[in-house]
Amino acid sequence: MWNQIWILYYILWITSMYLCIEASEITILSPKEAEVLREKVKNECELNRTLDKKSHIYSQTEYCLTEFDSVSCWPPTKGGTIAKIPCPSHVPGVKITGTVYRPCNLTIETQDLNGRKTVVWKFDRSNYSDCVHHEDIMATHLPIIQTSVFYGYAISMVLLLIATGIILRFRRLRCTRNNLHLNLFSAILLRCVLHFIKHAADGQGVICKIFTTLHVFTIEATYSWVLMEALYLHNSVLVHVMHESRTSFILYASIGWSLPILVITVWVLLRIFVTTGDQCWDLDIGSGSPSRILLIVYPAIIMLFNLAFFINLLRVIFNKTQSQPMSDAKRLRIQMKTNYQG
Repeated sequence: MWNQIWILYYILWITSMYLCIEASEITILSPKEAEVLREKVKNECELNRTLDKKSHIYSQTEYCLTEFDSVSCWPPTKGGTIAKIPCPSHVPGVKITGTVYRPCNLTIETQDLNGRKTVVWKFDRSNYSDCVHHEDIMATHLPIIQTSVFYGYAISMVLLLIATGIILRFRRLRCTRNNLHLNLFSAILLRCVLHFIKHAADGQGVICKIFTTLHVFTIEATYSWVLMEALYLHNSVLVHVMHESRTSFILYASIGWSLPILVITVWVLLRIFVTTGDQCWDLDIGSGSPSRILLIVYPAIIMLFNLAFFINLLRVIFNKTQSQPMSDAKRLRIQMKTNYQG
């Protein structure tokens, strides 16, 4: 019993580690991808400037109007103040947590046909110093990170292949629980393989998008099979609904692979019609993009279910141990200890 509890705890720990790894991945944009994103920002900025001219802001001369400085789009800013925006995420190598500054402190005097003079505020030069001072750090640590990721995936592949071979070699290990393990191993193995293929296909348009989609699918499949492992343990210990049978495994397999297929289908539709980003679909523009939120919410829901299963198992085991009558030997040991202390 406690063996299975520790297995579930280990699964939860592995899941949390995957979340940390995914959150810490660094995306390196190619020059072509960066240019596509820059053009998108430029077009949106020009649209905003057109809207400014139709609004009341254009008639108020104490404002600097929306302007694109070849990198970032600056919103309307009151004269004599300093505009602040986050560092552009579409420029490779910058610190996206930094801030860009641009003062609205230049004035130009204009004169209309009637001779009336008007003072118009203009932006000064942009200050990107807070965004680029980490270039040396990137150059130093990025190769180390890439090497660590490479060997991490390679070692994982070797160990998973060994574990898979052992389960397939010995018939005594053939059971629903180990079949679930094999599917989880398969999802992680596919992720390792697609990681190497995807990096080799970067920048190749549709092919790169296909490999990115498959890579994301294997990530979501890993979460799904972690959930199936937890569900199997929960049902085996508590509910006893699904027993060691072929029907049981088919049901688990159907759920384990259909959930990530559903998620990745929605994700692809969002990337095509809603979140327009880089050519390889590696980068989502904006932290609130629907496709990015989907890939965050789905694993979070899986984690919550796993945590609920784990807490429920602990509750039941605790209740059983409290209600179980003590053996004579244990009762005798307690009595002897009490007498000795007295």
